[in-house]
Amino acid sequence: MIGKGTPPSTANRDAAFDELVRKLQEWKIPSKALDRIHDGAKASLTEVRALTEYEDGKISRLLTIIAFLSAVVGAVFTRFATDYPWPGFQAPATNCLSALTIAAYLAFFAYVLLVTASVLFILGAVKPQFNVPKSWSNSARQGLPPSMLFYERILDVTAPDWGEAFVKLGTGDGDDLKAYYARCYIAESYLVAGKVAEKLRVLSPGVGALRIAMGILLLFFFLFGANVMFVGSPQAVSGPRSLTAATSEPTASPQAPAAVSTSRSVMPTAPAAPIAAPTVPPAATPAMPTDSPTEQAAPPTLQK
Repeated sequence: MIGKGTPPSTANRDAAFDELVRKLQEWKIPSKALDRIHDGAKASLTEVRALTEYEDGKISRLLTIIAFLSAVVGAVFTRFATDYPWPGFQAPATNCLSALTIAAYLAFFAYVLLVTASVLFILGAVKPQFNVPKSWSNSARQGLPPSMLFYERILDVTAPDWGEAFVKLGTGDGDDLKAYYARCYIAESYLVAGKVAEKLRVLSPGVGALRIAMGILLLFFFLFGANVMFVGSPQAVSGPRSLTAATSEPTASPQAPAAVSTSRSVMPTAPAAPIAAPTVPPAATPAMPTDSPTEQAAPPTLQK
């Protein structure tokens, strides 16, 4: 369907454009109205071109916002995943509060999917494309380019023919050249307007998906806060436990109790330490039997 701001189908567009070009070629522009028609047609083309550039500017700002949010949300989710690891789908059977953690993970993944889909739609809207009817290349008069403005139609003729077009149309007072430009302005204004409608048609679902993603992002932040308030962070619990384990490590080692017990036993039994040493008396007793044979052998020599 043509009209109502919707882009026509390819067949309808080609047929409508052929009819437009035919009427423009048959139109004998009055010389008195030539200036006004030329200026009005040029103003129409300028406006629709400014509109498509304005939409491109809005799209670039949307992409900037998406990039900034992606960086912030990525950092927030990294913190969340560190404090609240994935509990598994079976965790709510034993701990109902773990459902908040699961919901936060699902909300984040839904946000990522919707943002990715919106970016695909937005990039599809800004991709380089031209609304070019198939029959446009044959719509001009012999020896003249189909358009004096669009690069593809200019290249449909050779360089000498491009220059010859100005020679043919610019002879005399140049009204023919001005009238030809007016026809080109009118035709291409319609084509650019169709391009704007196609761009908005593709862009609208992307913006809708991005709005839904923003709502899911708010839900993720809400679930993040609920996890902080109601769900105990395993990372936060393991921190104090590891600290107490580090401080009690000397007493937990198998050698530490022996050292402590010996130090405690030495202090009260310090006076009895000489009695507990068995090495001094046995060292003196075995030395006496070794010297006794020499002392018994001396008396017989003196008697002789």
